[in-house]
Amino acid sequence: MLRPFRLSFVVALLLASIEAPAASTPGVATMNSPRETRAFADSVMELVAADKITAAFEKLKPHMLMSPAEIDSLVLKTIQVRSRVADRYGPTTGGYAFVREDKVSDFLIRYTYAERRANQVLRWVFYFYRPRNANAWVVHSLYTDDNMEKLFLTESF
Repeated sequence: MLRPFRLSFVVALLLASIEAPAASTPGVATMNSPRETRAFADSVMELVAADKITAAFEKLKPHMLMSPAEIDSLVLKTIQVRSRVADRYGPTTGGYAFVREDKVSDFLIRYTYAERRANQVLRWVFYFYRPRNANAWVVHSLYTDDNMEKLFLTESF
């Protein structure tokens, strides 16, 4: 059974990322190496863990393959969802953990993080993409949910 958090928030993020023009990066700020992508994701997670969602997305905005209007919409939806689930998951504790890095060849990296809240862990997944014939990396998409089972390499059930 899907929980309301997954239905309302994750779908919005995924739909926005599907519309992203993955083949070109004009006007998108890039990073030069996988090391820079990891440091960037860490810095975004520091803002998320401090519950500074607007600041986190402002940091992401120049690097994402989405229009600023789409990102602004996601900020509002993210803040709304986080306020709705605050009673259930508790306030953020200010902590997060890097869980793992997954690579597909030399053009796609996925970083998984766990945001600690008082009663629940939230999963954050960042996808960085290096377009063909480019040496620079962009944020392709972002995914977050409350499925802590997926933080493990193998699920227990």
